[in-house]
Amino acid sequence: MERASRPLSTARMHRIALCMLPVVLVMSCKENSPLILALDPPVALPGEVVTIWGSNFGSDRNNSFITLDGNQPVSSAYLAWTDTHIQLRVPEIGRSGLVFVYKDGKKSNPSLFAYADTIPQRTVEETVFIGPQIRSLEPSSGAVGSTITIAGSNFGTLREDGMVLFPSGMDPLGQEQLEASSSGAEYILWSDREIQVQVPDGAVSGNLTVRTAWGESEPVRFTLDRSLGDKVFTKRQSYLITYTVDIQVRSARAPNALYLWVPVPATAASQPQSELVSRDSIPFVENYQGTSLFRFNDLLSSDTKRINFSYLITTYAVQTALKVSAIPQNTALSLPLSSPTALIPSQDKRISALAQSLVGQESNPYLKAQNLYQWLIKTIAMPLPARNRTVFEALDEQKTEAYSASLLFCALARSTGIQAIPLTGVLIDKNRAVFVHHWAEFWIDGFGWIPVDPALGAGAAPEYFELPEDTAAYYFGNIDSQRIIFSRGELNHTALDPRGRRTKQAHEYALQNYWEEATGDLEAYSSFWSDIQIVGIYNE
Repeated sequence: MERASRPLSTARMHRIALCMLPVVLVMSCKENSPLILALDPPVALPGEVVTIWGSNFGSDRNNSFITLDGNQPVSSAYLAWTDTHIQLRVPEIGRSGLVFVYKDGKKSNPSLFAYADTIPQRTVEETVFIGPQIRSLEPSSGAVGSTITIAGSNFGTLREDGMVLFPSGMDPLGQEQLEASSSGAEYILWSDREIQVQVPDGAVSGNLTVRTAWGESEPVRFTLDRSLGDKVFTKRQSYLITYTVDIQVRSARAPNALYLWVPVPATAASQPQSELVSRDSIPFVENYQGTSLFRFNDLLSSDTKRINFSYLITTYAVQTALKVSAIPQNTALSLPLSSPTALIPSQDKRISALAQSLVGQESNPYLKAQNLYQWLIKTIAMPLPARNRTVFEALDEQKTEAYSASLLFCALARSTGIQAIPLTGVLIDKNRAVFVHHWAEFWIDGFGWIPVDPALGAGAAPEYFELPEDTAAYYFGNIDSQRIIFSRGELNHTALDPRGRRTKQAHEYALQNYWEEATGDLEAYSSFWSDIQIVGIYNE
C-alpha cells in the first residue's frame, strides 16, 4: 500500500482547533502535560513523514521524545518540533502500536499508528513480486555529482551486487543504462528501504531502475539538470582485444608464491562496457582495485604459466558544450581527487607558483584549466617518440610527452583547486597498431568529467593515427573513440608480503605502482607482458 504524506487542510485544522478548545479548558488546571489530538496520516510506510498535532509539546525538543510501540526513534528522524506539532520520519520498526509524547517527564495520551505494509489487503489473482520496488525518487531531478534518495523496498540490507541504473547518454533511443559507480559516482547509503547515490557522469533524462540479485524494479522517471550544458556521445566503436602474461621459472623451491596485478579495462562515461570474452586462468581476487590479482603457489624450477585475456570493449567519442559563464566559480570538491601524490606533486612550491602565474585572477575552474592546457601545448615541446619524464624533468628540459604531460596538467590543475585525474591506456591507429598513451580529465561540479589530451592537442600523435583538423581546440573538452582506458587515476597497490620482491612495469598501459611480487624461495623467474592486440574492430 502506498500513502503519500499530506498537510492538513485549513478546514481540518479548524476542526481540530475547535475540538481542542474544551480539552484545553479542562486541562488548564493541570501542569501542561503534552496532549495528542491527531496523527496525519495515521497509516504510513517507513520513510514517510507523519505529523503529530496537539499541544504542550514545547517550542523545541531538547530532552523530549516520542515512543512508537515502546521504541524511541533516532534523533535524525525528527524533522520539526513545535509546541503544537511534531514532524517525524517513520522509522523502520515495522510494528504498529501506540504513540506517546514525553516532555519533562510527563507522558501524553496515546494515539494509534499503523504501518501500511502490515495491514492485510484483499488480493485478486495478485502476483507476488519480491524484487526491488521503487516508491519515490527525491529529488526526481539532479545534476551530475548530486545525491538523490531512492525510497522503496526489497533493495537488500547490503548492496553486494545491487546497482542503480541511470538512463545513459550513450544511447539516443534510451534503451541502454549506466551503472552509477561506472564513472566514479558513489553509493552514499544502501539499505533495504532506502538508497542514496550520486548521479553518474554520462547520465541523461529517462528511466531509472534498481537491479539486485532478485530482479529489476519498475522504472521511475529521472530528469538530468542540464543547466551547465550538454555532453554528447558519438562514433561508437567496439574493440575485441587480447593480451597475455607469460612466466618462466628458472630457480625455485617450495614454499613460494608469485602475485601478478593484471590491469583490466576500466569503466567510464566514454567507455561504459567492458565484457570479458575469455580467460584461461581464474584470478585469486577477481576485481582488486582495477586489476585481476593472480597468485601462483609453490612454483618449481622450469615451471611455466600463462594468463590470457580477451575483452570486448565499447567506446565513444565525447563532445562537451558548456555554458562557461554559468559554471560555479569555486568547485565544491565533492570528489577526493585534488590531493598531491608522488607522481602528481601539486603541493610543490614550484608547481603552485607556476600554476598561479598561469591562471592569474581567473576564478572559473573551466577557464583556469583551459589556461593550463594552452600553456602546455604551446610552451613545452612534445617530441615523438620520447622517453618518459617526471613532472620536474619536463619543466627543467622544457620537453614532455603524453606521460609527463598528463601528470603535469593534473599537478597544475590540482594546485589551483581543480579535481583532475590522469588516464592511461592505448591508442589504436587506422592500421590496428596499438600505442601506450596518457591523457587526463578534470571535474566541473554539476556537469561531470571533461577530457583533456595535451599530447594530441599539440599534434604529437602516431603516424597513422587519425587526428581531427583543429587538434588544439578539439582535445580540450572532447575526446575520440580510438582509445581504450585501463586506469582512471593511479592504481596504488599495497605490498602483500613485507619481504616480497616487487616489480614495476614503468609507464605501461596502466598507471599502477606494482605489477608483480615474488615471495618465499622463488629465486629467479622471467616475465613477459604482451602488448595489447586488436583482434577485431566494429564500427556502429
